[in-house]
Amino acid sequence: MIWIRSSNIKQIAKPPDLAVVAVPFASVPAIIRKCVETGVGGAVIISAGGKETGQEGQKIQNLKEML
Repeated sequence: MIWIRSSNIKQIAKPPDLAVVAVPFASVPAIIRKCVETGVGGAVIISAGGKETGQEGQKIQNLKEML
């Protein structure tokens, strides 16, 4: 097992099998999009600030449930 910490998934030479994403809730869709574009095998999302933060949070929460 190799652990790599990066603020930009596209800077990693070979796409990882798993990304652990720990960011504010509003940042999740963009980061997951980058993971998909780079060929990451899967992701674990650790975040807070979803639907309880208002309409924008609800939209993102709905998107998250579709993933």
